[in-house]
Amino acid sequence: IPKRAFMYNDWYGMGWIILDPYYGYGLYVICGVLQGGMTTEYPRPNVMITTPANDSYYVVGEEIKCTAEAYCDECGEINENIVWSAIEYLAEGGEHEFPEGHGPTYFIYPPGPGRVFIEASIECSHGGDFDEIYVTVFDAIISECNSGWLPEKDNFTDITCRILPDDVVGEIEFDLFGISKEPGYCLNGGKGTDKDLKFMPPQSNLSIYNRNMSAKTISDVNSQTIIVSSFDYGGYGKIKAKAKVENKVAIAHVEGNTPQREVNIPKDDDNNYIADAWPYNEGNATDDDDNVPAGANLGDGLIRYEEYRGFMISGAHTRINPNEKDLFIFDEDGVGLGNIGALGFTIRSINNNEWSGIGVSKRKINFNGRNSQCGIWLDNGGDGGDITSQILGVCYLGTPNGLDHAIIYVDRILFHGGNPQHIDCVIAHECGHDVNIVGDHIPGVGCIMDGELNLSIPPPTIYCPICQSQRQIH
Repeated sequence: IPKRAFMYNDWYGMGWIILDPYYGYGLYVICGVLQGGMTTEYPRPNVMITTPANDSYYVVGEEIKCTAEAYCDECGEINENIVWSAIEYLAEGGEHEFPEGHGPTYFIYPPGPGRVFIEASIECSHGGDFDEIYVTVFDAIISECNSGWLPEKDNFTDITCRILPDDVVGEIEFDLFGISKEPGYCLNGGKGTDKDLKFMPPQSNLSIYNRNMSAKTISDVNSQTIIVSSFDYGGYGKIKAKAKVENKVAIAHVEGNTPQREVNIPKDDDNNYIADAWPYNEGNATDDDDNVPAGANLGDGLIRYEEYRGFMISGAHTRINPNEKDLFIFDEDGVGLGNIGALGFTIRSINNNEWSGIGVSKRKINFNGRNSQCGIWLDNGGDGGDITSQILGVCYLGTPNGLDHAIIYVDRILFHGGNPQHIDCVIAHECGHDVNIVGDHIPGVGCIMDGELNLSIPPPTIYCPICQSQRQIH
């Protein structure tokens, strides 16, 4: 009987002979692996990929570190003989082959989403072996805001985040940030300073939290659309998204623009807080350089962002042209606007609830705005307590931001033989002073701003060039 077992190729065991010396019978006994009932092979090497795990996930841009171990029964550890190869089948089509690697460690950097097949192989004088795994590289894409969308009170837009490749699912999360909190919902409508953009529940497959600023999917999906509700005509902010697959997180970016990981709402490529879809978007938010009509200065006291955000004018919301000067008038008694249009300004007739109210210290038209611009208070003074007086109207000289209050004594005009055309002229005369036209021309030059009005002949209907050069809203 042998003293110890021994190894032959890959078999391990022992054997002995039992012999009957009289009759010559013999028994040959073998024991060990499978009690000796096996064939043997010559020693072979073995290689095994230890990281990453098969069928695991990585994010685009993330380094994939691969490690493997190789061993041969005869040669021992042979890690330095490992040869690596990898190929990625890209989600958008095509393939990418990575450079060959050598040794126990191998690094690859996938160029985009797809599936990467990784192989480690080994060869020595005793043979060869290989091991293969695959990993999924994923990315997250966020859509831009609809290019034609403008925020309004109680409208909405939508944003979609999707995962690539298309057969990968995970949790998608959205966050609103940098959201405006403008007072009211336009320059002269509404009150309060709540956030102007929100995620409003319920929404399909979404849990909304963080005071309507965040949302995430309830079940794993490949693509998720979220609705962003607007509560202001000038609302703005940003949205971002991310996708989580197993323990990996991809920050979504705009398709075709990897660095852009935040999306403006509304679409605002020049970052001036004004939707690119607005026809007068080009310029800075704080511009006030209206030049139509010409006059003593540029502008009308309203910055570009305010004119974009707009006003309630006679009950309807209106965004106004930042190239044209706008004059706001409240006609308290319905005396009419007369020949004010001859000033060349865009005349905006407003209701009493569309400014901060009557009073020489009030009259602010953009009370929900960032600066202070006032309108003209136009009033029918009747006979002014003395119908025989020759004073047909009074006002304060200066811009509407002064103590503007144009009073027209309609009954006096009619008492002294005037007609509706003369009333229209007096309205235009007093409002001319309210936009800083000095006047009065004595003797007259056929201008609305003549110092004396002859009620027996047709009145002037234009402003002379000198008066036009003086007109000024702020």
